[in-house]
Amino acid sequence: VYVLDGQITLVLLRGDHELSVQKLVDNTGAATARPAGAEECVAALGASPGSLGAVGVIGLRIFADRALAGRSNLTTGANVDDFHLRGVDIERDIDVDEWLDLRQVSGGEPCTACGSPLELLRCIETGHIFKLGRRYAEAFETTVMDADGVPRTLTMGSYGIGIGRAVAAVAETHNDERGLRWPVSVAPYETVVVPISGRDDQVTVVAERIYGELRDAGVEVIIDDRDARPGVKFSDIELVGIPYRVTVGPRGLANGEVELTERATGETTNVPIADAAAQVRAARDAALAAL
Repeated sequence: VYVLDGQITLVLLRGDHELSVQKLVDNTGAATARPAGAEECVAALGASPGSLGAVGVIGLRIFADRALAGRSNLTTGANVDDFHLRGVDIERDIDVDEWLDLRQVSGGEPCTACGSPLELLRCIETGHIFKLGRRYAEAFETTVMDADGVPRTLTMGSYGIGIGRAVAAVAETHNDERGLRWPVSVAPYETVVVPISGRDDQVTVVAERIYGELRDAGVEVIIDDRDARPGVKFSDIELVGIPYRVTVGPRGLANGEVELTERATGETTNVPIADAAAQVRAARDAALAAL
């Protein structure tokens, strides 16, 4: 039972089918649509949800899904609490105002164009475009002059991109058991510099120098100078998903090197200290160019 534009309406579907509210709105032209509340159902039909039906109902609009056409020996609510009717023939027993396509499609159903079975997949709607028609243009008396100078009512449309949903979609498709793997193009930070011996002044000096060089080169960079164990830092960084990690430690400094790790592949290479910023920038630029 739905309320369409303030009017109680019965919507009939098979018990194993689910209503598509969008189809209901599109096919009826309703400006507003919502499920009727329990009190509204009792007032209109004399029974509570779970015992409702359309047999013998008069004075209310009744829309039926096309999948019910020709069906007989059906069971439906009797409009008496806890009672149902059996042996119902929908075309004989119910005064349907209009037969419409109202149900959600199900997996495995044949494609209307090629006949192949339909496969349903979970997805995230990151953007949409839909036609509003002339409903609001007519309500606001909005017109535009055509080429002949004749006022025409606008046909309106709406489109949008959900920034938050786009981020969620990237997160859903770029992750592993350790956490996120942000592509460089959308990562909140492109690189993190990690000094792993906070008590070594030389480690701090080199880490801060590489951080400054990356920042000056236009790389979005942070430095993880927390007083924490290396494993804790690495786990947190992998969880957050920063694309590149520059690790500065006393052992590498003894060889004039730092470690460069790519989050997407997990590959780690030793690079000269003097080349660290340039190599990070080159890797970042190559990743962006490959998009």
